[in-house]
Amino acid sequence: MTHFIKTVFALWKRHYFVWKSMFWPSLTSNVFNPLLFLFSFGFGMGSIIETMEVGGQQVSYMSYIIPGMMAYSGMFAASFETSISAFARSHMQSYWDQVLSTPARLYHLLWAEIFWATSKSLFAVVCVMAVGYGFGSIDAGLSILLVLPVMALGCLCFSACGMVATSLARSFDMFSYFFTFWVTPMFIFSGVFFPVTRFPEAVQNFAFCLPMTHLVDIVRVISADLPFDGLAIFYKMAYLVILTAVAYSVAYHKMKKRIFD
Repeated sequence: MTHFIKTVFALWKRHYFVWKSMFWPSLTSNVFNPLLFLFSFGFGMGSIIETMEVGGQQVSYMSYIIPGMMAYSGMFAASFETSISAFARSHMQSYWDQVLSTPARLYHLLWAEIFWATSKSLFAVVCVMAVGYGFGSIDAGLSILLVLPVMALGCLCFSACGMVATSLARSFDMFSYFFTFWVTPMFIFSGVFFPVTRFPEAVQNFAFCLPMTHLVDIVRVISADLPFDGLAIFYKMAYLVILTAVAYSVAYHKMKKRIFD
């Protein structure tokens, strides 16, 4: 276990130093992108829709979408990092080949990619959260900090799912399927901007299968400082844990077969 932690941390630290050297371009895509959505929908739609219902209580529209944008920013940053960025490191930069020529194993490499993507996406989440506080649109006090471990689990899940896409991709063009049929539906159908219940029943059932839907539900209740159903949240988080484990297992076995067979 100690060897695993040291190896993964060393690989994680390499990603961090690279990120530091490209901080501003990274900030533009992973932080400013969700903030633009937040401002456009928060003020644009917020001028038309004054309040939304959350847990039987009315909250302002800005307060409604900020939790959704926190989840979206984490989902997008994690998905991008373990898909397009990881594919570039493995196929264009030969970084994976260099790592695997050392005593590090494939599972060290994959977990370092996943943990790094989770860390990077949490930074984007915190930036959106700070903007929400600046506008006074987060009702929770210090309890808002409970969002961070929940978002960490969610970002871990999205990172593992992105790694599945990388294990299957043969070129950058393949990621069009990943973003069109996975990332975009979560952005549209997971209750970021309006309740899932406004969709037809078939779409609601589809949305219920998406991890983003459950993550948005949890984050929104915490942000609004509302009482929550502990058992329901447990089931939602258990779903994220199971999906993370399944996605990592698929990515590992696909990548192992692809690299070593």
